[in-house]
Amino acid sequence: SLVMAAVGRLAIAASCCRAAVSRASFHASTRPLILAATPRCSLLGRCSSSSHDANTATINSTMIAHHPRHLTTTTACQTQHVIPDTMSAVVLPRPGPAESMELQQVPVQRPGPKQVLVKVAACGVCHRDIIDRNGKFPFMQQPTVLGHEVAGTVVEVGGDVDSLAVGDHVVSLHWAPCGSCEACANNRATECVTSFDSFLALTVDGGYAEYCTAGASGWTRVPAGWGPQEASTIMCTYGTVWHALKRAGYQPGESMLVTGASGGVGTAAVQLAKALGSTVIAVTSSEAKRRYIESLGADHVLVVERHQQGEGKGAVMTFHKEPLIASNRVDIAFEAVGEPTFMSSLRSLRSGGRLVLVGNVSAGIVKLPLGSVIIGSKSIIGSDSCTAEELAEVFALLDKHNIRPNVSDTLPLADAHRAHELLETRSVEGRLVLRVAEEDAW
Repeated sequence: SLVMAAVGRLAIAASCCRAAVSRASFHASTRPLILAATPRCSLLGRCSSSSHDANTATINSTMIAHHPRHLTTTTACQTQHVIPDTMSAVVLPRPGPAESMELQQVPVQRPGPKQVLVKVAACGVCHRDIIDRNGKFPFMQQPTVLGHEVAGTVVEVGGDVDSLAVGDHVVSLHWAPCGSCEACANNRATECVTSFDSFLALTVDGGYAEYCTAGASGWTRVPAGWGPQEASTIMCTYGTVWHALKRAGYQPGESMLVTGASGGVGTAAVQLAKALGSTVIAVTSSEAKRRYIESLGADHVLVVERHQQGEGKGAVMTFHKEPLIASNRVDIAFEAVGEPTFMSSLRSLRSGGRLVLVGNVSAGIVKLPLGSVIIGSKSIIGSDSCTAEELAEVFALLDKHNIRPNVSDTLPLADAHRAHELLETRSVEGRLVLRVAEEDAW
């Protein structure tokens, strides 16, 4: 159906601008596609005088509690930002190989109620992006814009948004929790029952673009001292690790096995576990990455080759019989790979040990040895993403221990396909980031 709407709005922004805006929108299927939007100052309706509301420059109490020394100093309305009609975005028309992603000019979607528009500075690229691109999530919208690790600056705020203001430097969560369901009310926002509708890159467009529009609760402020390229990688790696360790009941000093130790999540797990006093056994399939993993602080590095289980079956890695593990089983197995390493990780646990599963890069299926789990009183814990509060905690933890992510390479937005190819050939140590803004600055 074709819906034409004309909206007039007049707002006065002292020492900013005066503008009237008309806008026409075309709604196809369930995804709004804006045909025309006159560029306007993003400060309209956000500034009533040259002395701004103090609330626009105040970090919420949770952030202050976790960041006594690192407060965001940017205030709303510092500069005028004119929002264009269109933007560059890497569009995935349908699931397929890396080269199927296309750089296109698409409309900028203006924020609706409880949404914000973010000018993207950087977007991390990780293995989940490859899973998304290959269509492993059947509910993924098509076409879509990939990218769920977004860092940028708020340039426009929709109605009913009090948590963020124009000018805030932010990073994304995986989705925008509703804040009112039973899970959200009990500080379990990663289990929000309505989050499905706000899943970055799957049910709403992600960050492989110059602008990203998403629910305001799906963004959190970044503390001072962080550039966008580093900050973009924290949520999906260190945030995911921190949430997983809390779910596993981790106690500082416990021994931990980490699979996929040279990847983004594995790297974060090694670094955080060592900072908290653990003995860390890291597993990798590449001898060339041994020194890199040792430089992260791993106490032991096991290089294990993949081998085929049989015709039609996936490759696996077996390491639980290694003398280092066989003689001293671990408290926690941090499983970042999934099917290829899952069985050996489970068998590496001591009685009462916990396997926390955060990744399944092959999207494969495993057979669970129930007897081993029962007799060994072992726990298998699934874990996904992190909350805004946990992300604030992990930023503070990284500052405290002087830890920064290893951004091994940055590529321009137009080279998103190249970033995917590097990940698929396991040619990356640490993290890859798309630099949407040319400089590593907000």
